[in-house]
Amino acid sequence: MTPEDYEAAGLSKLEPAERAKLDEFIRNYVSVSNEKVATAAVEQAVKDKKVTPEVIQSRIVGPFSGYNGRTVFTLENGQRWAQSQRDSAYFPKIDSPPVVIVKAGMGYRMHIAGGGAIRVSRVN
Repeated sequence: MTPEDYEAAGLSKLEPAERAKLDEFIRNYVSVSNEKVATAAVEQAVKDKKVTPEVIQSRIVGPFSGYNGRTVFTLENGQRWAQSQRDSAYFPKIDSPPVVIVKAGMGYRMHIAGGGAIRVSRVN
């Protein structure tokens, strides 16, 4: 902002505490706006199957009570992940538990809140 624009906007009339509050608001607004743009770009790339992020956070759609060696997990973000290891495990039923999928070496590992962790691969 030029000094002329600064004066025309009346910003020179602000007390130092008011100016600091305005500066903080602008920094937060720009930060959130940039984050939204970046998040949207990553989500579009994932949707277009151009990239799979290193960490994915979502929830399993519906109830979860374990996996049987052939389970396919449908997530709220629209992704589907299948077990890539043939373990079976059963847990007390949890409705739409949160999950975190993390790139682990050559594959991915899904961590299910209240339901342990298992290796998975992307279905779609």
